[in-house]
Amino acid sequence: MKKTLFLTIFTLLLIGCSIAKKSTNSNSSVKNNTIKENPITNYTTEETYIDPVEYEVEMPEFPGRIAECMKFIKKNMQYPTEAIKEGIEGRVICQFTVKTDGSIDNIIILKSDHESLNEEAIRIIKSMPKWIPGKNKNGEVEDCKYTLPIIFKLPK
Repeated sequence: MKKTLFLTIFTLLLIGCSIAKKSTNSNSSVKNNTIKENPITNYTTEETYIDPVEYEVEMPEFPGRIAECMKFIKKNMQYPTEAIKEGIEGRVICQFTVKTDGSIDNIIILKSDHESLNEEAIRIIKSMPKWIPGKNKNGEVEDCKYTLPIIFKLPK
């Protein structure tokens, strides 16, 4: 009795883990479902086939990738005097468009902690070198929006 109960619970756990694994796969999409009947038990089961999602675009990149972008920001940041005096730190989340030629356009601030930090974030982004432009699913270069957080931290 105990062995049967243990096997039943173990089987249910395996099925539950399998279902949870399928439902938490964020890089997948359902392709098709099929209904099958088991001739021995007369139970009907539904099988779902999951295939990887094909991404629509290839995002633009800073030359040298994100590590080089962070080095560029750190090297070129001029902490605003007003923010230093008031002890202001924070994050400015910027969004901009990387054009087909790699230039940056349409810089907007999505979230900010202080106006002087916004001005410096915009200045840094405007001074960036040309980016590697994004591509659509056909491999054609196209304008892409990019969101970049810039963190302002006072030295200790």
